[in-house]
Amino acid sequence: MDWLAFWSEIIKALSWPVAVVVLAAIFKKELPAILRNIKRIKAGGVEIERLEKVAEAVESKLDESDDNEEDDQTNDAVQINQAEQNVLSAIINSRFAMRSITGVSKETGLNKATVNRTYSDLIAKGLLEQTRNSEGRLRWYPTNLGRKSLARTS
Repeated sequence: MDWLAFWSEIIKALSWPVAVVVLAAIFKKELPAILRNIKRIKAGGVEIERLEKVAEAVESKLDESDDNEEDDQTNDAVQINQAEQNVLSAIINSRFAMRSITGVSKETGLNKATVNRTYSDLIAKGLLEQTRNSEGRLRWYPTNLGRKSLARTS
């Protein structure tokens, strides 16, 4: 085997694992929600169903790393007003991993414009993040700092 064939085989063998690691790094915060939406994975004769446990494990690891970062940044809770507290509570105490403006509006009784403005305020404070669901619609989810801030106000 010559050197060109050798390196070609090395690149071929490493391409998928490297692609998976890069995608996981890019979508690290969205990874638990993505894993919860996957019903079944089948690759190389191995089939995995119900990835909720994997999603929980990834989320707990992310929580640990976020906790360390947040402890380094600040030990104080972020101050939130009543509307922010209501919106954050509706998101955190939901059975859904990510929420829409319409859903939170219905649950809290706040109009959509107020919920949208509150989302912006919570994102600016680092208490909320946004992503897109599988259909491309915007969805929001709490950060660990958001969970801590709500817990401290309750």
